[in-house]
Amino acid sequence: VPFGALWRTGANEPTRLFTRGPIRIGEIELAPGRYSLYTEPGPGAWRVFVSRSTFHWGNAIDAGVRAREVGSLTVPVEELPVPVETFTIRPEPAAGDTVRLVLEWEQTRVALPILPNQELR
Repeated sequence: VPFGALWRTGANEPTRLFTRGPIRIGEIELAPGRYSLYTEPGPGAWRVFVSRSTFHWGNAIDAGVRAREVGSLTVPVEELPVPVETFTIRPEPAAGDTVRLVLEWEQTRVALPILPNQELR
């Protein structure tokens, strides 16, 4: 994926996120439900978009998908000491109630902070 281009952040169908309770990804407040994630990778940071559009195909991130965005955040790139051959998305515990949603591929890692959102409960 070239830097500065929108990417579905996976293969084929959009990468989907399901939440049973209210959460925050960075400053983006999400009610329970289904969302898709897509990104705009850059050399030092990635911009991550959260959308209510979950059935679009692949990289068809058109005006309709963009209109359903609920927010975006920018996360720094961490360089990995050992390459990751297969693109991986996984949760990783962090301080307090925070979980990091980690995206890793080749020499790159980005991590999205996810917190329970008590204000939406």
